[in-house]
Amino acid sequence: MPDFMVTLHARVLAKQLLDVADQKQLYEYGRAHRDDARPQLLLAWDSMNREWDGVGIRMYRMAYHADKRAKDDPSMLRDVIEVGSRYDTVEFTDARNILREAYGAQAVPQLNAKIAELRSRGTLDRASRLERLRTALLEP
Repeated sequence: MPDFMVTLHARVLAKQLLDVADQKQLYEYGRAHRDDARPQLLLAWDSMNREWDGVGIRMYRMAYHADKRAKDDPSMLRDVIEVGSRYDTVEFTDARNILREAYGAQAVPQLNAKIAELRSRGTLDRASRLERLRTALLEP
């Protein structure tokens, strides 16, 4: 990993927001290394730290397109499910699309766990959204 990414990785994990220069450096590195998912993953994590949910989902999708192994990042599936449970708008559609594309039926166990958690907390609207996501994943 390039030195600048090591530093940014530590900052993002510590929930410290990246500044514009850091974001630009990651973006430029990603443009120059199109098969490297790391810059997009760092940008996704930074976006999620900022509660920029739609941007985060798009960055996860870009990471997946750069390198299919990005789906193995444990925060990706967790974050995509979380965003999918919160919105009925474009964020829901984007979450559904990346779940379908990257995970398919593999996401069902984690979806089921999150649905059960939300139902037990009485958050039925969010559970219902995830049930729609689950149905979409199981359709041919």
